[in-house]
Amino acid sequence: MLELLSCLLFVVAPLGLFIHELGHAAVGLWNGAERSHLSLGVGPLLCKCKIKRLTVHLHYIFIIGGHSLNEKEADFTSKQQAMISLGGPLSNAVCAAVLYMSDLPQQSHVLQLLYFFNLYLALVNMIPFRLKGRESDGCRFLKGLTKTMG
Repeated sequence: MLELLSCLLFVVAPLGLFIHELGHAAVGLWNGAERSHLSLGVGPLLCKCKIKRLTVHLHYIFIIGGHSLNEKEADFTSKQQAMISLGGPLSNAVCAAVLYMSDLPQQSHVLQLLYFFNLYLALVNMIPFRLKGRESDGCRFLKGLTKTMG
């Protein structure tokens, strides 16, 4: 039990968060972002890796949260903002679907945790809510969608 909890905290959760934030960054870059920053964790910077227009920042306490920032000289349109907000949950949903269809979670508890965690991130992040001044991806998606539709 302790092994599964450790695996969830130190492998599955950071990997699921990375997949989520990479989804936001990828859609941002696809929509013309000049630079995209993906950050995992909090605290002092552990390492930084730059791949073309994407910079990944890994912090010491990498098991707690993440965020991505897409930079573009001209503002993103409302439609682009909605798409970027959808990118994270969609990438988690695709990962969960691939794991589900592969039947691999039946063979490994780690992959089973990764499947459920990605499914959880996809579903929870699409619920529109505000918490302590921060908006969920679902809230940002609806805001961008309503601006697009007029």
